[in-house]
Amino acid sequence: MRRPWLRRVGDTVRFGSSSRLLVFCGPEDLKPPEGLTRSQKKQLAELELQAKLKARDQEVRMPLGLAPSGFCTAVAIWRGSGEP
Repeated sequence: MRRPWLRRVGDTVRFGSSSRLLVFCGPEDLKPPEGLTRSQKKQLAELELQAKLKARDQEVRMPLGLAPSGFCTAVAIWRGSGEP
């Protein structure tokens, strides 16, 4: 059983290996809104959150003298009674 596909104004269709393209025409108010789709917006939000968390993590590590790898960049020398 074939399922009908909903088409919008401005969509293009090509049947098989034909070189012809069919463009659905109609009034401007029936055109889909331009911009990002829901999935693209969600993906963009996730990438922005990851970048924000990474920047925050780097801000926390740098004042503590930690390299991005998590290892201490300076070695403290213990001067005391001989025991650390």
